[in-house]
Amino acid sequence: MKHYTISHSIISLTLFISLFLIIQNTLKCQEYIPLPENNAVWTEMNGIYEGFPPQSWTSLFITETDTTLLDQFYKNIYEYYLNPSTFDTIRELYASIRQDAITERVYIIRHYLNETNERLLMDFNIQTSDTVILDAYFWDIDPLNTDSIFIVDSISEITLNNNQKRRIQYLSTQNTPFPKPQIIIEGVGSFFNPFGPATNLVNKQQPKSSFCCPHFLLCLTVEGENIYVHKNETDCSILQILTSTKPILQETTLSLYPNPTNGLYRIKINSEYTQERLFEIYDLMGRKVLHRKFYQNDITIDLGSLNPGTYIIQIWCDDTPITKKLIISP
Repeated sequence: MKHYTISHSIISLTLFISLFLIIQNTLKCQEYIPLPENNAVWTEMNGIYEGFPPQSWTSLFITETDTTLLDQFYKNIYEYYLNPSTFDTIRELYASIRQDAITERVYIIRHYLNETNERLLMDFNIQTSDTVILDAYFWDIDPLNTDSIFIVDSISEITLNNNQKRRIQYLSTQNTPFPKPQIIIEGVGSFFNPFGPATNLVNKQQPKSSFCCPHFLLCLTVEGENIYVHKNETDCSILQILTSTKPILQETTLSLYPNPTNGLYRIKINSEYTQERLFEIYDLMGRKVLHRKFYQNDITIDLGSLNPGTYIIQIWCDDTPITKKLIISP
């Protein structure tokens, strides 16, 4: 009788522990983290154009306003990018997203493709080896490079810059001539393009470029904090370039020449006042490559240490910049 009681107790304890672990794992799986909807900025490199050295172009995707479409609540996503000719900042409605925390899915209306219908962008209620239809990544104009049917190759875990752990899905296409990967991070978006197909045909800055590389996400910033940073090498400083709009000087009072330059660059300000000013240069991935303070109204700066290519320059005064394009010739 005692032997039976002990065995029965052990079995009961084992069942209890097993049930506890199952419940714990189930709860852990239910801790879905949606995309951020407030003060969120995705920075994406969206192509490379011809030239030596090649130059990349960067876009921002920013959550800004709410809307009701198809009797559903959506968050609007706006794209900011630089006009390649004038370097003016362009702001356009890019997409509207709707999130379902219960089903762990994200839906999108792709305004940048002039669509009004809803498509499935992300699904985290799937397992390894599942087949999933994510029609937000398909575009019938470019069927060789986009697809809507994916196989879930694997699901693992990634640690973000804020030390939070998120699920990461590794998918592969089924209908393209060669299998193309798709990597989606929970609460972040696609590694290639967070809001749809990563194809050069939708690159507004260099739409006819013959030399282009895949799009990829450089960083996600929420409430000013870098949540995701690609390979820890991007500081997202492109943010201040694309979102700053107040000029510190009238265009007629500022002269910058020569442009293109092969080294020496002159800054001349037509003003009777002198004050501290800041001169900065960024490459087209948003990395700061030069930083210089000056007080004079007429100064020449040697840029001979920079590689040939296209850059963005800013002159700061009173916390607001004026932004220009600069070409450094060989």
